[in-house]
Amino acid sequence: MNDSIENQLEYKSYFPNYQLEFVFHKWLIDDGSYIEKGDYIYEYSNSSLLDSILIKSGRKTNATITKHKAEKSGYIDFFYDNRSFHIPKNQLMYLIRNSDNERIQSKFINVPKIINDDFTNSIKILWQRVSSNFPLSEGITSKSNDLNVDLSFSFNFENDCDNIVFNFNPKQLKPKQNDKILFLFDNGEIVEFELFKKPILIKNITTDKILQYKSPITQDELNLFSEINFKKWKIILKNDNHEIIGGEFGGDSNYVSKSNLIIVIKKFAKEYLKLVSEKVINYKPLGTRISIENKEIQTDDYCYVYLMQDTSNGYFKIGISNKPEYREKTLQSEKPTIEMICSKRFPIRKIAESFEKSLHLAYAEKRIRGEWFELASIDVEHIIESLR
Repeated sequence: MNDSIENQLEYKSYFPNYQLEFVFHKWLIDDGSYIEKGDYIYEYSNSSLLDSILIKSGRKTNATITKHKAEKSGYIDFFYDNRSFHIPKNQLMYLIRNSDNERIQSKFINVPKIINDDFTNSIKILWQRVSSNFPLSEGITSKSNDLNVDLSFSFNFENDCDNIVFNFNPKQLKPKQNDKILFLFDNGEIVEFELFKKPILIKNITTDKILQYKSPITQDELNLFSEINFKKWKIILKNDNHEIIGGEFGGDSNYVSKSNLIIVIKKFAKEYLKLVSEKVINYKPLGTRISIENKEIQTDDYCYVYLMQDTSNGYFKIGISNKPEYREKTLQSEKPTIEMICSKRFPIRKIAESFEKSLHLAYAEKRIRGEWFELASIDVEHIIESLR
C-alpha cells in the first residue's frame, strides 16, 4: 500500500471521517516545500475552539495535539485554506506531486490589462491581477522585516518604455524625492532606483489612495528579476536618514513564504518580458539608464517640445521632455543614429503637451508608430518654424 502511494505522480490527502470535530492549528511547512515521507505537515486536535486559540497564542491547555505526517515524498500543494478552525470531515487537505510546476501555474496567475490607443498608435501594458488570491492586485507585494511596511511593485509598458512601478501605502510610508529603492539578488548584483521626482498620490483599482512612482528599467535589470533569485530589498529614506530592509515575507496570503515570493517575482518578470515582446511592434528594450548626474530631474515646470530624426530610416520623432538632451542620450543608447533637430521650451508641461498633441494631429496620416512620423521636407520646415 505504501509503495503504491509513493509511486503515484499526484497524491491527495483527505482528513479522515471521524465522529469528533477536529480543530486545525497550523501548517508546519510552507506551501510548495519539498517534503520527505514521514515529515510533519500540520497540527490539529479534538479540542475546543478556546483551546485552539490558547494553543496558537503559545499557552498551555489539556488538549492533545496531533501532528499529521506526509504519506509520500514530493512537493506539497496546500488545498485547505485554514479559514475555519474546525476541519470538515473528508476535507481535502493537500496534494503531493513529483513536480511543483502545476502548483505554480495554477496559483500564481498574472492577468494583463492591454490598452491600445488608436489615436497615437501606441500600447500600454498594465495589470489586473498579479499572482494573488485577490482579482484586483496590481503588483507584487513584499513586507519589511519588521512587518510594518509593504513594498509593492510591477513592470508596466508605457510611453514606449519598460517601467518599474512602485506603490506605497501613505499610511505606512511617504517616500520623498531623492529617496532610493534597492534590490539585491543572489548573484550579488544590486539594482538601484532613485526617486528623482516626487511620488504622486493616486487611487488604485480598489479606490484606495496610494503613492506611486515610475522609473525606466533596462533589459539587463528585467533579466535579473526573471532569471536570478531575489534576495532582499532596501528603502533608503535620505530625507529622514532612515533605512528599511525587507523581502523575507510576501505581502499576499498566496505567497507569504520567501521561497514563494522568489517564485512569484521570477514568474511575473518572465511573463512580462514574453508579453511585451509579443504585443509591442518593433519592441526595443532600454539598454542603459543614464548615470545619476545626467538623469532627468524635474527642478521646475519648464517643458520642451522637440523634433528628432533617425538618420538610418529618415523617420522623425515629435515628443516632449523636461530635458530633451537627456531624452536624446537615452534614445541614442538604444540607437546611435538618433539626432536632435530642434526644440522649444514652454513655461509649463500642460502647454507643451497641448502643442505636441496639435503637431501629432496635424501629421496623423504620416504616423509610423507612437511618436514617429514619415515627414516630407516641407513638413520638417514647418515644424522647425513652429518650434523657433
